[in-house]
Formats: sequence, structure tokens, C-alpha cells
Amino acid sequence: MLEKVQRTIEKYNMFQAGDKVVVAVSGGPDSLALLYILAELKGNWSLELYVAHYNHLLRQEAADEAN
Repeated sequence: MLEKVQRTIEKYNMFQAGDKVVVAVSGGPDSLALLYILAELKGNWSLELYVAHYNHLLRQEAADEAN
């Protein structure tokens, strides 16, 4: 999976060396997987990752419990 994501990033030239990237995570498995993958690959581009919580307002009670 990591290799596939890396190839996609390279194909579309998504990052430049030293970029600062904000990763918006809601706490769901998809956004946490994104964060994990970017954390694993950040060294390839010397990325600085910043994490921001994003509440989709789809499951209010669950989102409130996470805060």
C-alpha cells in the first residue's frame, strides 16, 4: 500500500521537498490511515506534517466524545 501511495504522489507531483502539509483528520479509519501513510512517507520529501481535527458533523455524538 505504501508503495502505491508513493507512486501516486510522484506521478502527480503532489509534494516538493520541505513542504509543510496539514493533514485534516476526523478520527475515522480513512483519515487515520492517510495520516499513518503520510507519516511513513514524509522522509521521502522532508515533509513537515501538521495534524488538524476536522469534524464532518455527520455523527455529532461520536465527534463530541472524541474531543
